[in-house]
Amino acid sequence: MLSRLSGEYNRMRRQPYKYPGQLRLVVIAVLLATLIFVPVKAKCERVPSPEEVLIWRVAAADGDAKAQYNIGLMFHDGLGVSRDYAEAMKWYLLAARQGLVDAHCAVGKMYLYGHGVPRDYAEAMRRFLLATNSGNMFAQFNVGLMYHKGQGIPKDYVEAMKWYRLSAAQGLADAQLNIGFMYYKGLGVPKDDVEALRWYLLAAAKGKDEAQYNIGQMYHEGHGVSRDYREAIFWYRLAAEQGNAEAQRNIGHMYEYGQGVKQDLSEAASWYKRSCDNGLPYGCERYRRLSATNH
Repeated sequence: MLSRLSGEYNRMRRQPYKYPGQLRLVVIAVLLATLIFVPVKAKCERVPSPEEVLIWRVAAADGDAKAQYNIGLMFHDGLGVSRDYAEAMKWYLLAARQGLVDAHCAVGKMYLYGHGVPRDYAEAMRRFLLATNSGNMFAQFNVGLMYHKGQGIPKDYVEAMKWYRLSAAQGLADAQLNIGFMYYKGLGVPKDDVEALRWYLLAAAKGKDEAQYNIGQMYHEGHGVSRDYREAIFWYRLAAEQGNAEAQRNIGHMYEYGQGVKQDLSEAASWYKRSCDNGLPYGCERYRRLSATNH
């Protein structure tokens, strides 16, 4: 079912502005189908049971690379144990020495961010490239990100786009989001708001709140589409419900000035407060100002 819905979405996204109402329904359907039909198996999303940990430790002691990787992930994310990057790195390296692709990617991220080891962009890139030899989409994305940001290498937006496209072709939402950004800003490709929106829609359908926010902003400002405040607030709400502070701020702004909704200063203050609670200074400022007028 998810495949059928995704196919319908991909068909309609080729003409996303002719069918905005239908497109919205298809995006919702894909989001719901993902929640219903895709089992939550990612180990980073739950605390492993004591039985699972025991099995991993026994297998890891016998040299099982996947078990070693899982223990590293457990320490990295603090799942049932105190977060310990150095311990995570120890287990990731054991798995990587046996050629486990996911472990090479994990070690690369540890060097990229300086978790458990001194930051080392050259070693991060080396590890990511090793993983890309097996087509790992996360490694492809991280190579693109390093070229995008110029981390240990000169910035190269064209090269970044090449790696993002490889990752996006495998369905990675982060890569699709970044391709949208590159088109929106004209980095490594000619600026193209329509193409940016197309890529944002792909990432938004997978639940990426940044993509949902960006689509809302494009409808809000009329970039690549006709300005449509109601459509903007629809996308902002999707992002806001995931805790996106910028989307919460913009919903507050739309209620404050009656854009796409009836003006409601109390509702505006409520959204500004949510934005403030999520750490956005502008949301705090607007909330204080509206609160001072008893709203």
